[in-house]
Amino acid sequence: MKKKTTPRTMRTKTDRQIFSKLYYGLLKLGFYEMSVDWKIKNGCIPPNTKRIPEVYDEIILKKRINGYDVVIVTSFNPTIKEYMGKKVNGMFAKSGGSFWIHVNDPKIFKISERAILTRVRYKKSVDFFLKEISCIVYGLNKKPMHYRLRSKMILFDPSASRCSPSAKSFKDWFKKRRSKIFEPMWVSDNLSAKSYELFREHLPEDKAKFFRKLNTKRRYYRKVVRKNKGIKKSQTANIIRKPYIFIDELK
Repeated sequence: MKKKTTPRTMRTKTDRQIFSKLYYGLLKLGFYEMSVDWKIKNGCIPPNTKRIPEVYDEIILKKRINGYDVVIVTSFNPTIKEYMGKKVNGMFAKSGGSFWIHVNDPKIFKISERAILTRVRYKKSVDFFLKEISCIVYGLNKKPMHYRLRSKMILFDPSASRCSPSAKSFKDWFKKRRSKIFEPMWVSDNLSAKSYELFREHLPEDKAKFFRKLNTKRRYYRKVVRKNKGIKKSQTANIIRKPYIFIDELK
């Protein structure tokens, strides 16, 4: 009797195959892989909490653009060779296995406060995720200058809990305006001007449309879904996850 075989196009892709597509897509965008213990080498100590063993050796990639560090946390651990009795060639963490995007300001002293823009994506397609990263990379490369005032523009996310120190006054001013803008923007470091431009204004039309749709969905989730599910701000993943501590912060 002839053995039945599943057509290649119908087979479920392995974590390694999914990761490979993500990894090489990031390399094409100019990212490079960081060492597993890069935080410890930079003077950090892990939080005093139980960690998920699956992410001990997860692959993280980074790219510096116009003074900002874009860090991609893949949650993929290439050292896992077996899972539930089956052989595997690396695996995404089953607990907390999400894709993370962090745009860090390396000028901020406290390493736990450097992420001024953070996005987490659950079970999204790699194509979708790479498209979002390409929008961020393109936008950072097109960092504008306030020509009339000859001042620099700083990345600012109204929905984030953190921002660059030089943008804190702008954040207070923005709250008083009760603006409905819920997406990243560039703000002038000359705070007397209170000038800003939306991040997507400097993207090509197709990327701008995609980026706007992403932020509209994010606003809906933050304003409606969280409220309906009774999720408090203190319960979000970005707050619950305990950050590494920079040794100098303990002095």
